[in-house]
Amino acid sequence: MQYQWHYGPADVSNINQMSDVVTQVHWYCLGTAPNGSTYKASGSVSLGMPNPSTFVPFNQLTQSTVQNWVTSHVNQNFVQDTLLTEYTASLTPSVKPFNF
Repeated sequence: MQYQWHYGPADVSNINQMSDVVTQVHWYCLGTAPNGSTYKASGSVSLGMPNPSTFVPFNQLTQSTVQNWVTSHVNQNFVQDTLLTEYTASLTPSVKPFNF
């Protein structure tokens, strides 16, 4: 299974003297199985109040910064294992006999 993580969009607000403060980051992980089927998990991370001394304006954010925000709150191994479990379960269909 191959995994691709995607980050964004972001919810932004003006807080105190800071403009375009990221308050929440949405994310999703797309798992592609060997047979080409895809599985998706998504969520969002709420960020706390920004520290004015380390605040980074929205237009100066990097992919690395946003990725670090998400990965510090989301257990990526758990998400990927969940997608793998969904794929594995799809390989073994449930068979139930009729009892007529």
